[in-house]
Amino acid sequence: MGYTMTQESDDTFLWTFTGEIDTALFHRWFTDTRERTVEAIPLVVYHIMDVRDAHTDFTAILTQMREVGRVPRSPDERHTVQVLLVGSDAMARLAANLAKLPQFGGFEMPMFRSLEDAHEYVSVDREKAATSTPKP
Repeated sequence: MGYTMTQESDDTFLWTFTGEIDTALFHRWFTDTRERTVEAIPLVVYHIMDVRDAHTDFTAILTQMREVGRVPRSPDERHTVQVLLVGSDAMARLAANLAKLPQFGGFEMPMFRSLEDAHEYVSVDREKAATSTPKP
C-alpha cells in the first residue's frame, strides 16, 4: 500500500507503513525524510518508522540500506537525524542490524515494539540534550 506521514511536532515525523514495501517505496520514503529534515527548524530530527503493519523482503532491505550508506546521515550537515524503528519482525531486525555496519551508514537505529516506547525515547533524548547543553 505505502506509507503516510504525520508531523507530530517540529522535530518528530511519524512514518506509518502498510502492506508491501518494495525498493521503489523505500527510495521515495528516503527522499521524503531528507526533504522534511532540511525543512525542519530544530536541528535534531526524529523519524519514527512504524513497520508493524508492513512487510518486505531481503532484497528491498539490502537495497535501501546500501542507499543510506552512500550519503551522509544529515542531508544538509546541520541537522542530526535519528531514525527509530517500531516493529519486531525479522526484516525490521535485519535493517536495524545492517544500519550499524559502516557500509550501510554505521549508525544506531533503535527498535521498539510500540509507538509509546518510541515516543518515550524521544522525550528522554530531548531532555538529555536540554540538560547537557551548556548555558550561555
